[in-house]
Amino acid sequence: MALENPTSRLQNWVIIGFLAVLFGQFLFFAPASLDEDGPPSRSLQRRELFSFFHNEKEALARRDLEQNIPNYTTRNTITRSSEGQRKSWKMLARKSQVFQNLGLVLNRDVTVDFYTQDGKMILITSREATYDTKTRIIEAFGDVKAKLEDGTLLEAPYARIITAPITELIIPLNHPVQGTRFSKTGKKAVQFHAFGAHYKETEKAIHLQSNVVANLLSTQEPTTIYSDHAHFFDLENKLTFTMNPSRPLPEAFARAKRPDTDLKSRWIETLLNSKREADLLIAHQDVAWVDRKDPKSPVYGWSNLATYDIKSELTTLTEYPKVVQEGDTFTGEKIIYDRRLDRIEVEQGNSYDENSSSAQP
Repeated sequence: MALENPTSRLQNWVIIGFLAVLFGQFLFFAPASLDEDGPPSRSLQRRELFSFFHNEKEALARRDLEQNIPNYTTRNTITRSSEGQRKSWKMLARKSQVFQNLGLVLNRDVTVDFYTQDGKMILITSREATYDTKTRIIEAFGDVKAKLEDGTLLEAPYARIITAPITELIIPLNHPVQGTRFSKTGKKAVQFHAFGAHYKETEKAIHLQSNVVANLLSTQEPTTIYSDHAHFFDLENKLTFTMNPSRPLPEAFARAKRPDTDLKSRWIETLLNSKREADLLIAHQDVAWVDRKDPKSPVYGWSNLATYDIKSELTTLTEYPKVVQEGDTFTGEKIIYDRRLDRIEVEQGNSYDENSSSAQP
């Protein structure tokens, strides 16, 4: 009779117990039946893959981006660019999505600092901005605001920024733009709106491209100028308002309006003083002017050149000037009208009575 080895019997019981524990864990942790109630499954939409958060607004930028899935997404992104040893620009974004196949980066809630060659800065903010890694062009979308080197503010729904070799800001002709220029004392000097704008770092000039309305706020009385184009030259301290050469001649007049004064000419420029406030208003070519300070006795004037001194309120007409008041006509080499004193001075001229009606500006 063979004796049973106690050690072998113990090993059998250990193996049986281990298997029992495994079986119990399988039953206890088994997944629920597919037939049981639970949240329904669904497929993710492409726009959800495109968005970093479910509540992110749809992109204002290129619509074809939504047909692509970003390679990766980052938060609180800082992007820097340089030209040789010189800093070019720095972009801060709440979120950035990189599309390597398109060579594009989509950024949201964007601030871009552009460092100019003379050490100053241009600041641009927008809801979105794309950066093309091939062309090095930034396109800004939604609530675009730009602060230029001289402090001028521009606002538009869209802007295109060429980043190299110099900074160039372009607002296309089909987009509205509005802005404010400030005097050196910090006061609002000019407010304007138009369609389309162009700014190049090296020129230090803003070019407004269409339907310009500019309000000179630093004058004693508000002055509004209407023109097809406007050019604000910071280095020359002047504003120039011109018309489209393709316009018919009867319509090709820039116009300046004050509460009781109207003026029109082929183009108008405003010279600024050392505080960058409007000092002189100069009208060029085919000038027509009327002053209605005294509605019962308006003063009409014509010339090829007219200068209005905003501080002294003197209007000087040269180049074949002619002034009419209460039926009296004045001509000469130069005619000066003092609107404060309602006085007309004529140099090397004469006056005569003219009963015929005169065309008004």
